Amino acid sequence: MTGLGRRLQKASTQQGAGGSAAPITGMYMGWGATADITAYEAANSIDIPYGHEFGDQTQWSWFENGTNFSQWNTWVGAKPGRRFTYSAPLLTAGDDTGLTIHQKYTNLAAGSYNSHFANLGNAFQSQPNLRNAIVRLGWEFNGNSRAWAVPPNNQTTLNNYKAGFNQAASALKAACPTLEIEWCPNCQLDYTNRVFVDMYPGNTYVDYIGIGLYDYYWPGGNPSQAQREAWLRDSTNGLADQVALAAANSKRLAHTEWGLWESSSTGGGGDRPAFIDFMADWYEQHDYVYHIYNNIEADAEHRLDLYPNAKARYLARFR
Repeated sequence: MTGLGRRLQKASTQQGAGGSAAPITGMYMGWGATADITAYEAANSIDIPYGHEFGDQTQWSWFENGTNFSQWNTWVGAKPGRRFTYSAPLLTAGDDTGLTIHQKYTNLAAGSYNSHFANLGNAFQSQPNLRNAIVRLGWEFNGNSRAWAVPPNNQTTLNNYKAGFNQAASALKAACPTLEIEWCPNCQLDYTNRVFVDMYPGNTYVDYIGIGLYDYYWPGGNPSQAQREAWLRDSTNGLADQVALAAANSKRLAHTEWGLWESSSTGGGGDRPAFIDFMADWYEQHDYVYHIYNNIEADAEHRLDLYPNAKARYLARFR
């Protein structure tokens, strides 16, 4: 069996106890960038079976139709082994503007928005090649940059977040039962200031436990490689806590959204092949099923082509 074959086989298996097979490689290159992923595969002699898209968080009327689903349906169907992964918002920025975030989460927990998630589930169901998609639902909810950011120091709203996550997941899966769900907090004690185990919504709908993490070092300064790795791995809500939570709940591991971080930004590592090795080794040691590289310029510059040394290491580890 080829390396790609072993990676694809992993998608249908449960998390093992520290397996050695490489995870399935995925990539995001911008909204509707299916052609860009295909071109990147050809130019770099690499297989990228998983393509990622971000859902629109502006308003429900846009959210519930899905983002570029027809285009992704064609992309997945064009090559065996491909699969769609999708970041779906939990709340929108443009609806219910007169409500506080606490009130919005009360509504979410009560099922008031279930029809929108059912419509999104129907959009998946209407595209045959997207029915087995992985939905990263309400990603990075514990950071402060999303319309569904969970505020600190409010247990009621945190409880409503967890209940609302399950309401949304239930509505999605009722419409498209073959969807899988990734739960994905941000790393570290972020805005919500709660540990993973306190924020976890329970096992009913979660298939994968993910994490949002890049090659940054928020304390700043000029850390050594060992300090960087220890901070990403061993800090509260770091990689070790992600692995521990997945093991405690018999869930599979994933890493949707990772990448290099420009050195001009706070603690960014820049063109650092050691970070690629660190992540690739961690994935293999802990049997991650898939990883999605964020190959764009966003909060910082992540594009592999601008980091030639790290790119060479990425291709060597994930081809």
